[in-house]
Amino acid sequence: MTLKTSESKFNVAIVNELKALRAKRDLTVEQLAERSGITFGTLRNILRGNIDVQVADLLLIAKTLDSSVLQVISDAFRDIGGEDVALSDVRSIVEARRRSGDELARKRQQKAAAEMSVEELEGQRSAATKDPELDTDEPDVP
Repeated sequence: MTLKTSESKFNVAIVNELKALRAKRDLTVEQLAERSGITFGTLRNILRGNIDVQVADLLLIAKTLDSSVLQVISDAFRDIGGEDVALSDVRSIVEARRRSGDELARKRQQKAAAEMSVEELEGQRSAATKDPELDTDEPDVP
């Protein structure tokens, strides 16, 4: 599971919980990185919300801060108004990513078609209208 902090209210809440735990333990980012085994750059970017929080990183950070993943997630749920709010947030992000992926695929197809020669386009058209079972051309549909 990966959530981009800049996209997810839930992930922002998780990062805020981690920051609060780090402050409570009076650890610097450098000390937390060293003790958790996560590189300083990765940890700094997680805490800044610049990169996705990986479950493995969350596990290491929480354990190093004498907490648990379950506690961090539970507190994050509480902070944003519950699991249903988090789920709705995540569903919105997933749908936006799907739409974005669909749009990217459409643009790639358009670009590929624009770069094809007339012969290649005719070959694509011919392949699309051939019935493999009959091995004959189907009539053109206007």
